[in-house]
Amino acid sequence: ILCLTPRGRYHIDMFSHFLRLRGKTYDYKIPYENVQRLFLVSKPDELHMMFLVGLNPPIRQGQTRYPYLVLQFVRDEESAVDLNLQVDDQARALEGRLRAHYDEPLYRIVANVFKGVTDKKLIEGGNFRGYHGSQGLKASLKASEGTLYPLDKGLLFAPKPPIYIPHADILSVVFSRVEASSSNKMRTFDLKINMVGAPEYQFVSINREEHAALEAYAAEHGLKIISEAAGGGAGGAGLGAAGAAGGYKGMDVDSDRENGGGFGKQQPQVSLGGGVAGGSEDESSEDEDFVAESESDVPEEYDENYETPEGEDD
Repeated sequence: ILCLTPRGRYHIDMFSHFLRLRGKTYDYKIPYENVQRLFLVSKPDELHMMFLVGLNPPIRQGQTRYPYLVLQFVRDEESAVDLNLQVDDQARALEGRLRAHYDEPLYRIVANVFKGVTDKKLIEGGNFRGYHGSQGLKASLKASEGTLYPLDKGLLFAPKPPIYIPHADILSVVFSRVEASSSNKMRTFDLKINMVGAPEYQFVSINREEHAALEAYAAEHGLKIISEAAGGGAGGAGLGAAGAAGGYKGMDVDSDRENGGGFGKQQPQVSLGGGVAGGSEDESSEDEDFVAESESDVPEEYDENYETPEGEDD
């Protein structure tokens, strides 16, 4: 099976009480009791499916921990599988959750077998549909590009890093850079999720066309919605006020210089907001009375015809 997290191709052997994940370099033994959640979602390309297995405790490769297995399947790949179940107590216990024969898409076979042996609920894409009818929205979390899936009871981001955010843990959702204006011509917006007692999540570069569907989803599930359209305008007004204040001080300097006091007393310093250092306007403006000599007026040291003017020492 192709595994996106951890990256590589693995063989999966499933036993009575645990599964074995065998790769070229790493080999894992994972008890079924460590499996916490199962997700089955469609990628935006509509050609692949992702099956996520949430683990607690996570598996490790060196210092890296993987709390999720992310398996990828071709959507149209079908298979026929006969399970080699032995007739024992465990097989009888699984009899109601497993079938002896499967003939359906491979991703569905793997998901159903995992669901049967772990006795966990399989969470699939909910009723949400984006602007183009997909289950998920393309987004970025920090430097990682992935897909954000609005599910019935939470938000899922995959494939890397896989993150599940239950609705119960969300304090509020904040939409920013939504309103188009002359200063904001971007075709994307950002979504910040404030958590209860946990760090916030900032999803960026979401297509602006998805805003209406995502806002309707948040309202439908009772999530507190905050729009930074007004806040952004207030912030812009604040910067404008700071700029106006700086400009006012600059006019004081100009008027002081015009009144003849520019050289008789110390010029006041003009400070700009945001930690940008500023000085008097004399530092940046050119002196109209100053005429720079041309470099050709200065005799070059290597000029063999250069003669030292009389009266000057060597």
